[in-house]
Amino acid sequence: MDLNFIRGQFTESQLEEAIISLFQAQNYGYIHGETIHRGFDEILLKDDMKEYLSEHYPDLTVVETEKIIGRSINANNTRVLIV
Repeated sequence: MDLNFIRGQFTESQLEEAIISLFQAQNYGYIHGETIHRGFDEILLKDDMKEYLSEHYPDLTVVETEKIIGRSINANNTRVLIV
């Protein structure tokens, strides 16, 4: 892929393709967003987070893992009043 752009003369699609290529060159995996099975309002990919937690924190129980994920999901729903 040609990564030499003339300033201001490339499309959003070309930019996305260039960034994907750069990440793939650094051995990051790529999955097209439309192939990920999740609700459109879901930001957190639960299965990915479970896999990450189990790989990095093997001593966590299933209950602890679910609590972490639950708190991460609900973090945006927390309202804080600063007086």
